[in-house]
Amino acid sequence: GICNPGTCGSNEQCVQASCECSYLSCGGLCCGSGQLCENGQCTAPPAAGWSVQPTLTSKSLKAIWGIDNKLWATGKGGVILHHDGTSWKAQTSGTTATLVDVQGSSAPNVWAVGYTGSDLYASGRKPILVHFDGTHWEKLAVLPEGAVTPRGVWANSATDVWIVGRRYDVNLGTTSNQEGIRAHFDAQTWTMETNPSYPSDI
Repeated sequence: GICNPGTCGSNEQCVQASCECSYLSCGGLCCGSGQLCENGQCTAPPAAGWSVQPTLTSKSLKAIWGIDNKLWATGKGGVILHHDGTSWKAQTSGTTATLVDVQGSSAPNVWAVGYTGSDLYASGRKPILVHFDGTHWEKLAVLPEGAVTPRGVWANSATDVWIVGRRYDVNLGTTSNQEGIRAHFDAQTWTMETNPSYPSDI
């Protein structure tokens, strides 16, 4: 009805002689600042802080990365989980490798890296690299030299991907027979640098 300033109810204001909600209209109610409208009722916003979410897997998760409102988590057994901004869903990775890191440059350009073989013995490990193009994951060529254990991945684009980790070689002559590596993938070939002076866990 017709109003004058000061005659409207709580969380209302007088606009051109009519009382209107100051913040949010909710089923005939006027919610206060910061409140939400749920099922026709004004409710308080959820408390800030961490909340436990279902993981959809019993496998150990190793890494998480996101862009905008999209997230990817990777772990043992080739597990890849994707959060689309609303809920988590499992994605098919095409591998049973332990995926230790995930990163990308955009939602249709996401990379995950890991290894097959024993978690205990570096000599039996082989590297795995998988790529998500926005629709599905594809397993790509792996590093060609020795028993490599990737530790991290960074992607600037689909043709500019870097991996760091370590390589096991019984002929290195070092105490652990391991050396740090950094490798670049241009979508066609690998360029790998190895050096015993690199930390073995870069």
